[in-house]
Amino acid sequence: MSTEETHDLEKLGTEWAAAASQDLSGLFGIDVSISGPSLQHARRDELLPKSDVIVSSRCEVAEEDGAGIWIVLPLRGAQVLASAQNGKQPEELAEVEAREFDGDVADGYTSAIDVCAGILGRVLDEEAGLPAIQLGDSHATERADCDEALPPESYRRMRFEFEAAGFPTQTLDIFFEADLAIRWFGQMNASAAAAADGETLDLHIAIIDPCEESREDFASIAEELGAQVMSFDPQEIGPEAREELADVGWVILSWDLGGRSGLDLLDSLRRDSATAHLQFAIASPTPTRPIVEAALRWGAQTVLFQPWEAEEIRERLIEGA
Repeated sequence: MSTEETHDLEKLGTEWAAAASQDLSGLFGIDVSISGPSLQHARRDELLPKSDVIVSSRCEVAEEDGAGIWIVLPLRGAQVLASAQNGKQPEELAEVEAREFDGDVADGYTSAIDVCAGILGRVLDEEAGLPAIQLGDSHATERADCDEALPPESYRRMRFEFEAAGFPTQTLDIFFEADLAIRWFGQMNASAAAAADGETLDLHIAIIDPCEESREDFASIAEELGAQVMSFDPQEIGPEAREELADVGWVILSWDLGGRSGLDLLDSLRRDSATAHLQFAIASPTPTRPIVEAALRWGAQTVLFQPWEAEEIRERLIEGA
């Protein structure tokens, strides 16, 4: 696959849902419907199912130096798959939920998720020419203690809803490592990256500027427009700050960061898998044509004028998100 070629993840997800619905229906002997996907790109903890226990199954990706894809469900979703695979009736789900996730319950889940992973590999290969995947180990872990099963990094998530006839509707997520997702499927815009469970979150913007007054002025304007703002002095941009930046939609960088070029920091953030999915703007009091061309060439989506103008912030960051 060409490194320049990217693929439509939503389209691939829709094709996977249709094929998985059909194959799981045949496997279980009951109707299975899968709807979706909804897409989001964020840090892991924002993407995990809202369940005390999650079940994750890692798929190894050929030719990708250990890169992974994970299928992730809330515990009850995994129990539904196991029950349907084992021929249980919907009224027997409560008995399955009362048991440990092992033995025939874990085996039933593994059989069902093997079908899901096989279909995913087929769709990625046949529709996009992407490398083969191989289902590996599955783990049921506490959501708050799942680092070993699913590392605390950034991912692109496809979320599906599935219903096996008579059983309660559940979610099924497919997680792609951020680096892999960007290479295979390209960047996501701010509004898509901020969408969670079908709802659009308030826009989060980070401002990185050596001038405290400038940061305060920007925050005042953006917050009045309905955005949430985080403010950083350039000297504060260490590992912890980068983790915080991973959760915003836009990062605004001053052209001159007081001893460091804004373009240098922009390049660093775009090369970091935790922040590569974000949108960036360069700000300058003299946005000449060479400055604009350089900013866009280095990966900024737009250039802002300083001092800040409310209409420009609204038009370029909020309405354009």
